Amino acid sequence: MGKQKLALSGQLADTDLKLLRVFKAVADNAGIAAAEDDLNIAASTISNYLADLELRLGMRLCQRGRRGFALTEQGQRVYTAIGQLLTAIEQFQGSIRDGRERLLGDLHLGLAENLFGPIGDRINQALGRFNRDAPEVFLDLHTLAAEEVVRAVRDERLSLGISYLDRPVSDLSLQQLGQEQMHLYADRQHPWYSRPDNELDFEALDQQKLIGTPRVRATQELRNQLERPRLPAYAPHIEARLRLIRSGAFLGYLPEVYVSALGLQQQLRPLHPERFSYQTRFYAITREQRFQSPLVSKFLDCLETR
Repeated sequence: MGKQKLALSGQLADTDLKLLRVFKAVADNAGIAAAEDDLNIAASTISNYLADLELRLGMRLCQRGRRGFALTEQGQRVYTAIGQLLTAIEQFQGSIRDGRERLLGDLHLGLAENLFGPIGDRINQALGRFNRDAPEVFLDLHTLAAEEVVRAVRDERLSLGISYLDRPVSDLSLQQLGQEQMHLYADRQHPWYSRPDNELDFEALDQQKLIGTPRVRATQELRNQLERPRLPAYAPHIEARLRLIRSGAFLGYLPEVYVSALGLQQQLRPLHPERFSYQTRFYAITREQRFQSPLVSKFLDCLETR
């Protein structure tokens, strides 16, 4: 008969932390198979780790099998506690300095996709400054859809995110970085490419195939268009939106700096900028200041330095 494994006690060993991280990855990915790539561990091994953790905790953490994956109520509590634990570990690592006051630990950053122009340059410079000032810190950098960045910071999957916001958020800390001009574009194959601006209005736009996008900070007339029922297409990602526009069948919004960076000024035309354009505001997004680690504070300083 095999030796029974000890229950998880108040003192955590490296093995315990490993099991907890595996469980969090499975929960984040909503299943064992989906977590294989993140963990670089075979599904059978992940399943064994989960069973081991459940035995050590003395509780069922998740339902898994043919009916799909779901956290139990106890599993949800453990998942929340793991997030708090890992945040505390991150803050502890970020607080430790050696004799020469060097920052240590991991910094998890998330950027909205396709950041070009002044905002992109500012991020590039901040990354360079941070690396010079904290060369031993491990940078974990991800690109996400813009609307996912806020959720990832709130869920403590990211230490800091950079994205646009269409509305205030009271539970997070914001540092404005700049603005980006958004235009409604038509491809040269589209009939509106050669149509004069004075013939373009919202009534005419209502008859066009407009690509739905995430909520925007724009005029009410534009919001009515972008939120009208049964739009023919929806594309939260900029690259996907570009492909639909380049088909010649759809009109859609793109950042001006993105079109310029790709050299598409001759292929795409911004339609009636005075009427159809708007600006997005970009922010560095973190948890409330009292929860920020020294690494996050340092990176915010690097973003602020010009």
